[in-house]
Amino acid sequence: DQDTEVIGALTTLGYSVVEAQRALAALPRDEDMDTEEKLRRALAYFVK
Repeated sequence: DQDTEVIGALTTLGYSVVEAQRALAALPRDEDMDTEEKLRRALAYFVK
């Protein structure tokens, strides 16, 4: 599952599971994104 992979990558980078889930929840669900794109956008969420 892509979301699980992204959460795993974010927690490896030091973010908490809750932070990772929050970043994923902020992503648009109507766009088809691969795992790398989801991770890029999730990381961009933390830069805001």
